[in-house]
Amino acid sequence: MADLTANTTYLEKINQFFLYAVVPLLGITVPNITGIIVNSHYNWWQLILSYGFFMLTSFLVWKGNMLLVKNIRKQSEKNTPAYYRIVFSYFISTLIYTVVLSGAMLTGWYFIFNGRAFNWVAISQTTALIVFCVILINTIYEIIFLRQEMEDSFLKMRLLEMDKIKAELTSLKSQIDPHFIFNSLNTLSYLITGKPAIAKIFNETLAKVYRYILVYKDENLVFLKEELEFVTNYFYLISIRYEQAVNLIIEIPDTKAENYLITPVSLQVLIENAIKHNDFSKKEPLTVFLSVQSGFVTVNNRIRKKEYAEASSGIGLNNLKERSFLITNRNIIITNEHNEFTVRVPILKS
Repeated sequence: MADLTANTTYLEKINQFFLYAVVPLLGITVPNITGIIVNSHYNWWQLILSYGFFMLTSFLVWKGNMLLVKNIRKQSEKNTPAYYRIVFSYFISTLIYTVVLSGAMLTGWYFIFNGRAFNWVAISQTTALIVFCVILINTIYEIIFLRQEMEDSFLKMRLLEMDKIKAELTSLKSQIDPHFIFNSLNTLSYLITGKPAIAKIFNETLAKVYRYILVYKDENLVFLKEELEFVTNYFYLISIRYEQAVNLIIEIPDTKAENYLITPVSLQVLIENAIKHNDFSKKEPLTVFLSVQSGFVTVNNRIRKKEYAEASSGIGLNNLKERSFLITNRNIIITNEHNEFTVRVPILKS
């Protein structure tokens, strides 16, 4: 909206420039250039009245053309090509309105100040010069209008793109809750049947974790420190189930964590994927490392693929990819080499 207002203000300034500078100047210079008025042939009050008359003529020509072009644009902007509109506006404004008005005004001036002693050559030359000036001015306005249309179209495209991004982001966020619930309920179900005492602790901790999701589900970015606290609580839930079979090592100082922003519930997805797709035990635990490197949070673990991998919908990682790009305009980086799986999630300086 700010850009549209700027365009309107710019056009108003152009109109004021023509009204207060160009129109009066043309009213004075055109009659002198064509010789329709010779200053030495008139006394001072006749000159004042004559130049006032010519400036009025200049104003009427300019104002009339502005109204004509504006109405023509309004009538034809939906279905008529730009070149047709331009030709049509030139024909209507220059060959009809400008010629008729200029000829009538100049004939009227001769009638008032020269008592019917008409100089048709001077009238024709002056009218032709006025038509030329109108074409030039109309061209300037048409360039301004076309530029404004392009800028307005670009702004509308940007607004539509922003609305699209917001809609996509809302849709992606809505996927977090059911995805997390599904995995958490599976874990809770396992604990209820196998370890009911721990299930109570799990349930209480799950409430704390889920509170984080409820609080930050509508946020695009959170402080990295808060996300790490959430991940620590989440990993505690994981450790209840798997005991010493999983480890989380956070190599991020608090001073760094306080200075960066990250997409909420992003690291949890990666830890969850690592646990889902890798084989581990108490003897050979899975260790997930978190660190900050060059504007990214790096999540790394050694690959030990399960012999019978769990079915994966891919929702979590795809969701993270799209959310991260929509919010930060940067892609996450995934590498799978040297028997290590690494995901780098972009972070922003707070």
